[in-house]
Amino acid sequence: VSFSASNNQITGDLPEGLANCQGLTTLRLRSNKMSGNIPPVLTELKKLSVLDLSHQRSDDDGSGGFSGPLPSFSSASSISRLDLSGNSISGTIPEDFMALVSQTAPPNYEFVDLSSNRLSGVVPKVIATIPNVYLKDNRFTEIHLDVCDASVAYPTTTSFGCDAILCPPGSYNSLGRQPSFDDPCQPCGISSGAQY
Repeated sequence: VSFSASNNQITGDLPEGLANCQGLTTLRLRSNKMSGNIPPVLTELKKLSVLDLSHQRSDDDGSGGFSGPLPSFSSASSISRLDLSGNSISGTIPEDFMALVSQTAPPNYEFVDLSSNRLSGVVPKVIATIPNVYLKDNRFTEIHLDVCDASVAYPTTTSFGCDAILCPPGSYNSLGRQPSFDDPCQPCGISSGAQY
């Protein structure tokens, strides 16, 4: 079962009644005006493969969108695409984030996009085991060293270390990281209090 209602003017919270949708495989609500916390019931939908709740924040002032903590999705075994970018999700990435995906590596796995939120703290070790996690435009203060040496999940770390995950404080790249020798992180002139 798939449900898509992207690019509308839908407002309000996600309903807890989604817990009754155990056959749901795809939920796309990109580019609406939804808010509130992401309900933990979404992590209990065993067949959910694609979840796109991205770009709920206002283009005018960057406010709104989904907020509160990032659910761990630790029991979500079928997720292949998780896009929560362009919201106001805050706090840290849970240590057990996407735990089953990191252990089983589903064959159809694509990416996790947490870009443009308000996540903070340390990028945890578990990210080293989940390929294609996008983290730019957040408020991280540190990257766990195992992530910077995760050559299986992130082959470019072999050449660029932590810069392959996120540009260091005081630098930038349009991708938020260094993808190649020809496209490095560039100084941006901000040093005091800068974050990843």
